[in-house]
Amino acid sequence: MTKVDQSLQRSMALFDQICELIRSKGPISFKTFMDKALYTPELGYYMQSGLTLGQDFITSPQLGPWFAASLAQASQPLLKACPAEACVVEFGPGSGQLCYDFLMACDRSHTLPDRYYLVEISPSLRALQAHTCETLPAHLKSRIEWVDACPEMSGVVIANEFIDAWPIDQFALMPDIQMRCVDLNDEGALTWRLQPLDSSDPCYQAVESLSLERVNGFYSEIQLDLNQWFRDTSAQIKQGGVLLIDYGLTERMYYDPGRMQGTLRCHSGHRVHDDPLFQPGTQDITAKVNWTAVARAALASGWTLSGYTDQASFLMKNGLERELMQREAPLSLEAALQIKQLTLPTEMGQAFQVLGLSKHASMSCFDACDRQPSLWY
Repeated sequence: MTKVDQSLQRSMALFDQICELIRSKGPISFKTFMDKALYTPELGYYMQSGLTLGQDFITSPQLGPWFAASLAQASQPLLKACPAEACVVEFGPGSGQLCYDFLMACDRSHTLPDRYYLVEISPSLRALQAHTCETLPAHLKSRIEWVDACPEMSGVVIANEFIDAWPIDQFALMPDIQMRCVDLNDEGALTWRLQPLDSSDPCYQAVESLSLERVNGFYSEIQLDLNQWFRDTSAQIKQGGVLLIDYGLTERMYYDPGRMQGTLRCHSGHRVHDDPLFQPGTQDITAKVNWTAVARAALASGWTLSGYTDQASFLMKNGLERELMQREAPLSLEAALQIKQLTLPTEMGQAFQVLGLSKHASMSCFDACDRQPSLWY
């Protein structure tokens, strides 16, 4: 059986599970559908055996060691300030390449963390991460540990392209607030269905609090799990900082009336489209991050907002600019292309942002590039 045949067979099995759920409970929220499509054991996109990240999309750690080296430099003051054991926790570690390059960069600068925790729920991705890190020197590999949740620690939390993959609710303004759900049509295919929301529903209350212009037919996404994640993380971090890197928008831009169909996107074979109901389990599903909502949830959970800037500015001010200026030999063509993709405004440079949070610590990595006031207008 070919890989394509296996993928379609998995998708059909997952489709059957989703259909059974809808038949037994009625239309399901998009959040429930997205959770099933991405995280159903053995069938969901991130839970499939033999998953190779890079087959459908490229992330910053896959574009050479530059990204990890900047994060390592940004983390050094936080790691050095830890009163005892200094740790790094990475959420959504993907292929493990960021872990590999981060530890190598820390080793060169003699600022190694005592432990590097990888928070990963997918057995397939854990295997991929272990394979990636297999060739690390023994004194680096011994510091890596896989965990199911953030342990109690001091140090640095890193989450690169993590929040965008959280299952998310969709709502519609008709102009009253309704939930976009997933249902079955008369032919037994997945389809969208609007469901009225009671004013006591958490989704209704969250959308109502946004005070959006009631543009008829407008729909978008809202993330209701931010507060809980930041509370849980804050409870485990005694001292340190958080670096969140993702693609997103401020709240004003996120819900601009001109963005009538939200930010939801699907990635398959390096092609992007907007039909998440197509062959569940065979494609990545993501939504842009509402950075204002992220900052608001973090502040409510006891974190201090230390900075917010675009990826290009952050990388340049945390070692990349100096690395380029001090190089004795010219960059190879491959390296030049990698850096362009990481920093150009038309590539990842401005599409991705970095938000820093701290607790009983300072984050000097934002001193030269902080523009956090833009979060609030």
